[in-house]
Amino acid sequence: MSLKGVTSTAIHAPASLPRDDALSPPSTTQELEKRPPGPLASMALAGTTALIAVNLTHPIEIIKVRMQTEGKFQAGAFLRNEGVLALFKGIQAAWLREISYTSVKLGGYGPIKTALGDDKKDSGFAVKFLAGSVAGGAGSICGNP
Repeated sequence: MSLKGVTSTAIHAPASLPRDDALSPPSTTQELEKRPPGPLASMALAGTTALIAVNLTHPIEIIKVRMQTEGKFQAGAFLRNEGVLALFKGIQAAWLREISYTSVKLGGYGPIKTALGDDKKDSGFAVKFLAGSVAGGAGSICGNP
């Protein structure tokens, strides 16, 4: 059987074009990874990072206050007389402040900005200022009853 004079009516896509499955939407796992956390999750993340930060900075604050209140502060004498745990005196109050104030202030900023209708990275100054003011005000109310 000869194929002379027969033309093909099928259209074949070149190999360089992407296939349909390459253009399919991302899977559910990928969508979840890109979605920002909700308000409570955002506050929990902010509170957790604030607690980690205060654990690292509290000893520095203790030394700073001792240097300001005592005329001649010597770190070696301080550690010999009071011990290493003295660097963490009063940390419970710092934890409480971070949980009540910083978690609301930092964790509330993103959801408030989104609620104001602007969740883009290049949002205007006015929206960022308003979201920051509301989040900071709410944090102050929660942190200083």
